[in-house]
This record gives sequence, C-alpha cells and structure tokens, in this order.
Amino acid sequence: MTTLKLGVDPGDMELILTDGADFRADIINEVGGVDTNWPTGTSLTLSITGDAATYTWPATITGATASWSVDKADTALISARSKVRLIYVNGTTDRVLFSGVVSRRG
Repeated sequence: MTTLKLGVDPGDMELILTDGADFRADIINEVGGVDTNWPTGTSLTLSITGDAATYTWPATITGATASWSVDKADTALISARSKVRLIYVNGTTDRVLFSGVVSRRG
C-alpha cells in the first residue's frame, strides 16, 4: 500500500550552547550559490521549549544575513535536550524550517 505524506518535513538541527558563553550564530540566505537578501517582512525565530518555559530568540535580519546574539545569562536558562525549532514567517507564510534538540557543552 502506498503512503501519502502531506506537509513539509522540517530539516534536523542541533542547537549547541556552551556553559558560561554567549550564543552567536548567522544564517546566510543563498540562492544558486549567491548571497540573496531575505524577502522584505521575513522573520526567523528560534523557539526553544524546555521543562518549564518556552523561549523565543528572534533573529536580526540585515540583507542576506540572519543573526542571533544571546547573552550567556539567557542561554543558562536552557536545559540540554530542550526542543528547538527554527520558524520562518513572511506575510501569511509560517513554516518550521528545522527542528531538533539543544546540546550543552561545558
């Protein structure tokens, strides 16, 4: 019997946080190997769900680069194995591009 699958299957991701360190990451939007500005109105957010709370870390988008810079005091609140999703929103389009878990390094 054939299985019908509908929807978008997010890619796998791992968010690595280091004890006592700020978190810094960039994503460059490339189309055909060329850096391409994110569409106007785009937002990218890391949504992290732990045992007691959900944290949202919005990216700062400048041209083709989406950047995160999160202070170590805020990263300390996130436990290993918390669930993380990278959420893309533009206009009426909402997508979970990637999902996975948080890893902690000492």
